[in-house]
Amino acid sequence: MNTKYLFAFAVTVGLIGCTEKNYQSSSTNEAFLRQHKTIQTPKEGLQAMTDVLVRFAQPHENIQSLLSYLVETNQQPKVFVDKSDYIEDLYTIRTENPLKGTAYFEAMYEERDQVLVLMHLSFDYKKGIHSLEEAKAAVKSSLEENPLPEGYHIWVKELVSDDLMNPTNPYTTEDLGTVRVTLEILRH
Repeated sequence: MNTKYLFAFAVTVGLIGCTEKNYQSSSTNEAFLRQHKTIQTPKEGLQAMTDVLVRFAQPHENIQSLLSYLVETNQQPKVFVDKSDYIEDLYTIRTENPLKGTAYFEAMYEERDQVLVLMHLSFDYKKGIHSLEEAKAAVKSSLEENPLPEGYHIWVKELVSDDLMNPTNPYTTEDLGTVRVTLEILRH
């Protein structure tokens, strides 16, 4: 497998090699963006990132609009491209500067017939006595604004010791109780 590392600002239609139709960025709603540029508390960061999961799963959104949002909110996205002759290409986005109270944002898109299909969006929320309930409430609030498109689901869970064995996130035992919020495509 050949892995390439791309900076978000370098991602273009030609560089990624997907059809332009799939890459035309929807206009990011200014109010949505303005609201997320003023994050002050972990709970606001949680709500903003939960909104991101639901918003960017919508059929009119795409990888370029997600990258634009992440750049505009100063989350410093990075794109990793895994190319293989045997399976579909996989595009993974991670951020280096997550919103307050959040960590380990990840988005995965799979290329199918030159169209990028959203497979996975997730992030972690700080651990705390009420963190799981706060995350569930944030998901509920986001879904009231935008129902999930058919074929996707969201789950929320507190990390347990088995979850710390993640090769991409440098978890320690201090991370027990951290909450993960994940949106995924349903596999049939």
